[in-house]
Amino acid sequence: MRWIASLTVVLLTLGSAAKAEPADHALCQQQDDKAIASCLRIVADKKQSAQERAWGLMMLGNIRDTGGGPDGAISDYDQASALDPGNASINFNRGIAWHEKGDHDRAIADFTDAIRIDPTYAGAFGSRGLEWSNKGDDARALADYNTALQLDKTNADAYYNRGVLYHGEGDEDHAIADFTAALALGPAADAYRMRGIAFRAKGDLTRALADDDAALRLAPADIASLSARAHALNEAHQIDGAIADYNAIIHLDATNADAYADRAGAFLEKGQWDNALADCGEALRIDPHHAIALANRGSAWAQKGNFAKATADYDAALAVDPKNVRLYVNRGHAFAESGDMDRAIADYTEALSLDPRNTEAYARRAAAYQAKGDDERAQSDLGSVKQLETKAN
Repeated sequence: MRWIASLTVVLLTLGSAAKAEPADHALCQQQDDKAIASCLRIVADKKQSAQERAWGLMMLGNIRDTGGGPDGAISDYDQASALDPGNASINFNRGIAWHEKGDHDRAIADFTDAIRIDPTYAGAFGSRGLEWSNKGDDARALADYNTALQLDKTNADAYYNRGVLYHGEGDEDHAIADFTAALALGPAADAYRMRGIAFRAKGDLTRALADDDAALRLAPADIASLSARAHALNEAHQIDGAIADYNAIIHLDATNADAYADRAGAFLEKGQWDNALADCGEALRIDPHHAIALANRGSAWAQKGNFAKATADYDAALAVDPKNVRLYVNRGHAFAESGDMDRAIADYTEALSLDPRNTEAYARRAAAYQAKGDDERAQSDLGSVKQLETKAN
C-alpha cells in the first residue's frame, strides 16, 4: 500500500507542464518513490512519444502490482495498451495481473494477444500454459509449454510447470527430467521439492529425501518442503524424523490442519493412540471436515477397541472422500471386529469395485466369508489374493 499512497501525493504535485528529466527512464525501472515520480513525469510529458508514455504507464503498473496488488496495475496497463496497442509486453504484464486475481480467462486472452503481436514470446506461451493448467486443460498447457521451450531452452519456469503437469498425469520419468532441466538453470526449492515428490512416487526414497533436504537448505521455513520430507520419512519408516518435521510445520503455522492430521498418522505408526487422537482433534477443530483427520481418528479409536466411534469417523470421512479405498477397507475391518460380517463384506466389496487389485480387501473379505461359514466364497477370494501376488512377483 505504500506505493499507492506515494503515487497519490506525486499526482497532486505534478502540473500539466511536467517534463521528463534525463535520468527518469533509468529511475522509472526501480521500486521506490523516486521511480514513481520519474514514471509519472514520463507519462505526463506530452513531448514523449506515445510508446514512451505507454512504457512509463507499464512500469507504474509493475510498481503498483508489487506494492498494492493487481487492480491498480491493470488500470495502468489498460491506459498503456491504449497508447501503444502493439506492445506485447503490456499485454503480458496485464496477463500476469489477471493471473494474480485468479481470472484465468482474461489472463489467457492477454497472453494470446501478446503472442499475436510477437509469436516468438516464449514467456507468454509459458504463462498461458500455466493458465490452461489451472483450468484443467492439460493438452493445451502441454502444447504451450513445449512451444515456450522450443523458443527458449533457458525458460526454467516452463520446465518446472511442465514437470508439474507430467507429475499430475503420473508420468514421473518425464517430470523428473523437466525438474532436473529446471535445476540445471539454477537451484530452486520448488524444483527440488517437486523432483523429490516424483522420486517418492517411483519408490526411490533415497533420492526423494536428498531432494527434500536440498529444498530445505534453500528454504528452511518452507512448509511444503517440510511436508514433502515428512511424507518421505514416513514411507521410509523414519517416524521420529517425520514427527520432527510436522512439529516444525506446526511451529511455523499453528493453524495447519494437514500437519496435525499427518502427525496423527505418524503417532499411529508408533502405537501412540492418545497422541493421535489429540492431533486429530486439533485438526478437526481447525477443519471439521478434514478427511485424513477423520480417518486417522477412526483408526485410533479402532486400535483402542472403540469400533462404534471408529465407524462413525470412517462414515464422516467417506462423506468427504467417497472414493477412498483405504477408508472402505478400514471401516470393513471395524465392522468385522464388531461382528457385523455383512456390512464388512459390503465395504470390502466396494473397495474392490474401486481397486480390483487390492489384495488386502480380498483377504479380509475371505476372512469375513469364513466367519459366516461361506467357505466357497472365502476360497475364491484367497485364490484371487494368490493370483494377484503371483502376477506382482
